[in-house]
Amino acid sequence: MKVTEIAFTGAPVTDMKRARAFYEGVLGFKPTMESAGGMFFEASDLSAVIPSLRLAIFGGLIIFFLVVEPEGLNRLWRNIRNYFRVWPFSY
Repeated sequence: MKVTEIAFTGAPVTDMKRARAFYEGVLGFKPTMESAGGMFFEASDLSAVIPSLRLAIFGGLIIFFLVVEPEGLNRLWRNIRNYFRVWPFSY
């Protein structure tokens, strides 16, 4: 499936100046409308956002594996093998 258009999304913020600087400066979104204390942004070039998201997801996965299994995937594989080695008599 290929995404051709995003209609809208919403994200509540507490610091409007900081949020606006982030969406305009970092993500490259353009403000389209401001009403009722809120701002509407459109992603003029979504391809500029994808590399940032890719790096964030990759970094999140690294942190997840370091927290969940500090000895790495090798230790996780050893735990799984040991579990199935003594499976019927796991007590």
